[in-house]
Amino acid sequence: MEDTGSVYFDYLVSMELIEPSTYDYSVNFDSYMSDEKFLVPPVFDSNGGTGKLYKVNEAKASYLEVASSEGGYLSVLDGKLDDASELTLHLSLPCESVDDQISLKTLKKCKYLRMLHLFSGCGYSVKRVPRDLFLSLKLLRTDDECGIEELMNMIDLSGTFCISRLERLSSLDKAKEAALIDKKYLSKLELRWSDIRVVKPEEEEEILECLRPHSGLREIQILFYGGSKLPSWISDPSFADLVAITLYKCRNCNLLPSLGELPSLEFLYIKEMNEVKEIDHQFCRNGKDKRNQGFAKLENLTIDVMLNLEEWMGVENGDLPALHKLTLECCPKLIALPSLWCLNFLEHLEIKHCPMLLCLPNEGLPTSLEFLLIKDCPELKERCCKGEGQEGQDWGKIKHVQNIWIDHQEVSSSRGF
Repeated sequence: MEDTGSVYFDYLVSMELIEPSTYDYSVNFDSYMSDEKFLVPPVFDSNGGTGKLYKVNEAKASYLEVASSEGGYLSVLDGKLDDASELTLHLSLPCESVDDQISLKTLKKCKYLRMLHLFSGCGYSVKRVPRDLFLSLKLLRTDDECGIEELMNMIDLSGTFCISRLERLSSLDKAKEAALIDKKYLSKLELRWSDIRVVKPEEEEEILECLRPHSGLREIQILFYGGSKLPSWISDPSFADLVAITLYKCRNCNLLPSLGELPSLEFLYIKEMNEVKEIDHQFCRNGKDKRNQGFAKLENLTIDVMLNLEEWMGVENGDLPALHKLTLECCPKLIALPSLWCLNFLEHLEIKHCPMLLCLPNEGLPTSLEFLLIKDCPELKERCCKGEGQEGQDWGKIKHVQNIWIDHQEVSSSRGF
């Protein structure tokens, strides 16, 4: 099925109905995150190459609409179902339309309808679908009939796969029956809970532990997970091909696992793990053995919205040897950074919204650094400033950096701040 979809997608691209997008996710990553839509930087495709972004060609959007309606596909944005008929097979409309009696009456005329997609709008959500709708539309089925255990024999699943609304899974046996470890052809896996729900930490921990994927996975995303700890398998070095991890709003986790032991990890994005108070040496390695490099291939690390993080330490000489970009954002209690001078490939450093951060590491910043951004860090700003005949205490640590920006102002060794 995925191969067939790829053929159709390539055809749409060749007809220029879908075109490449130049949107740069590295500039505003979080703007495309919401409860309904979660997009992350497509760093790697299924073949390990650089991912591409696409969008509908607005100049030819009308052709797509005509083709979709002729094929029994209808998307309604304004809630008006004038174009719906008994020939409509697949229908998408705002969920508030389900409460409209006129719309319900029209829906019941679509007697061959097989798929009904209700998407939420501002202030709306689906609470209940009238029972008589299913009595009228004999071919319509609810996704309640699809359980995760039905994945058991789907060993040929390939490419990208997402399992959402995991809070509805209460049986460990069903989680085990999914047998994700046997899905050898998956390259990217997204495990997602709903953001707004009753959190059951212990139950979610047990379920996530049972959802271990195969060791050849290249990318994993865990979203809105409510457990207090991440699964033991996520830091297992046997995941030798894992290149990208996203941990998004795992708000109850209080400890970062030893992700530094993953041999191929290149991209790591962590957001809203608000119970983490300290990042120590265990983040880089399991135990105190310093002979192995932590994060041997990591190139891009983002730590964002860690409301209780106070200190980051434990980075030893030899760790993070390939790191190019480091972003620290919205850590209001962070007071200390680890040693960074040994990061010989670090070129880009951003520190934003960390008001309690008092100074840069004593050893200074690596000579490889080319870009430094400091924003809304008043204590750090004071120490890194350079005025007429006056230099902040940390100016000597950053004056070698070619591009320095502090609170939207460019700073240089010649002009000062």
